[in-house]
Amino acid sequence: MCTGSEDLLAVPSLYADFTKMRTENNVYSAVYSFAHALHSLLQCENGLNPTTGKACVSKSQVKPKHLLEHLYYVNFTTHSGDKVFFDKNGDSASHYDLVNWKVSENGSAAIVNIGQYDKSLLEDSLQVMDSKITWGGPNGKIVRSVCREPCPPGTRKAIQKNRPVCCFDCFECPEGTISNQTDSLNCKTCPPEFWPNEMKDKCLPKPTEFLSYKEIMGTLLTIFSCVGVFLSLLVFVIFFTHKETPVVKANNSELSFLLLFSLKLCFLCSLTFMGRPSEWSCMLRHTAFGITFVLCISCVLGKTMLDSELVRIAQHHIASGVSPGRGCGEGSVSFLCSSCVCSHR
Repeated sequence: MCTGSEDLLAVPSLYADFTKMRTENNVYSAVYSFAHALHSLLQCENGLNPTTGKACVSKSQVKPKHLLEHLYYVNFTTHSGDKVFFDKNGDSASHYDLVNWKVSENGSAAIVNIGQYDKSLLEDSLQVMDSKITWGGPNGKIVRSVCREPCPPGTRKAIQKNRPVCCFDCFECPEGTISNQTDSLNCKTCPPEFWPNEMKDKCLPKPTEFLSYKEIMGTLLTIFSCVGVFLSLLVFVIFFTHKETPVVKANNSELSFLLLFSLKLCFLCSLTFMGRPSEWSCMLRHTAFGITFVLCISCVLGKTMLDSELVRIAQHHIASGVSPGRGCGEGSVSFLCSSCVCSHR
C-alpha cells in the first residue's frame, strides 16, 4: 500500500538504478553539470564571482564561453553516489564496469558484473570481486597469458629465429656450467675448485678426496712402502759390510749403493701421496718422486751399460790373449750415472 509519502530514491527500482542505465546516467550527469556550472556562474558577492574572482555576470550576459569556464569547477555527487568533476583537460572521471562472460549449463552466455574501476575514488579505484569470476579452462584456475613458461635456473634461453620475441626454447646448461637466473641467455662456467649441482643453478665446492692411512688401500700401501724401505736398507747394510769382497766389487759397489739409495727414496715418496693434500705436499710429492724415479732408472741403465762394456772389453782381451785390467774406474762410473740422470730429465 502506498501512503503518498514514500521517497522514490529510497525505493529499490530498476528505473531508479542509474548504474544499470549507462546512457541515461550520462545524460543525468551532464544536465546536472550544466546546472551546477550555471549556478556557479550567476553567484555574485561584492561585484565579483566567488569561484573565479571575475566580475559578476547577469542572466542576460551569459555566454557559452562563460559556462564552459565554470564547468571546470564543477564538483558534486549524484544521488547514486557517483562523483562528477573535470580535470584540467576537460575530461571527466572515467568509470568502467568489469564484466565476466559466463556460460551456463544449457549453453547460453550471460554477462556478470564482477567489479568496477572508478577514477573519481581516491582510494580503491579498482574493485574486483574474485568470488564472482569464472576462469576459462577445465580446471577453473587462472590462465597465464604467455607463449610459454620462463626458463628456470639451470637452463638458458634461446630465441627462435624469425619468430616473435615471446617464442623461445629452454636448453639445459652444458656440463660444468650453471645459470642462477630466470630466462638467462648464457650459462656461466664454475671455477676450477667448484662444480655444478644436479639442478645446475649454483656451484658447489668439490669434495676433497685423498688416500687415508685408515683405509685398506692406504694401509696396504704403507706396509708395502715400509717393507720396501726395510729390504733396501738391509741390502745396503749387507753390501756395505762386505764391500771388500769380490762379489760386491764385481757388482760395482758405487752403482749398487746409489741404486739402493734411490730405491729407498722411491718407496718413501709413495707415502707423500697419502693424507690430506696441501699446497706444499702437492709440490713436494711430484718433484721428489720425479727426481728419485729418474735417479733409480739412471742407475739401472748405467749399471747395464757398464756391465755390457766390461763384457765387451773382457772378450776383446781374451781374443787377443792379453790379461784384462780394470776397464772403468770410480770416476767413470760417477760420470756415467750423471749423464744418465741428465739425459732422462
